[in-house]
Amino acid sequence: SGADRVTAEHAKKASAVIGKLFAWCDRVIANAEEVRAAASEEDRRAAATVDGIEERKRAAAERLSGLKEHLCAQRTAQRTAAEESALIALVGQPVLSINLEEAREALQRATASG
Repeated sequence: SGADRVTAEHAKKASAVIGKLFAWCDRVIANAEEVRAAASEEDRRAAATVDGIEERKRAAAERLSGLKEHLCAQRTAQRTAAEESALIALVGQPVLSINLEEAREALQRATASG
């Protein structure tokens, strides 16, 4: 009958629309998966970049610490050499052969009076 034919055509059209809707949903889901994968990759890259920056920062801090230690040791050696030279000039003998406390007192007296 005519009514059955119209109902069948409506059902066929509705089925086609539903099929297109499901296909569209599949594309949206696939795109969402691609976006999520891309975001995950960007997160991984960002984390690797941060790790690299932290590693360079740590290495720079270690180099700076080593340089500070070297400079302090150098400054101490220079100061010790200067004190020894002043004491040798003051007392006429190497620092190691006199009492360290006496040497310091002599140096203080020399710098205070000089």
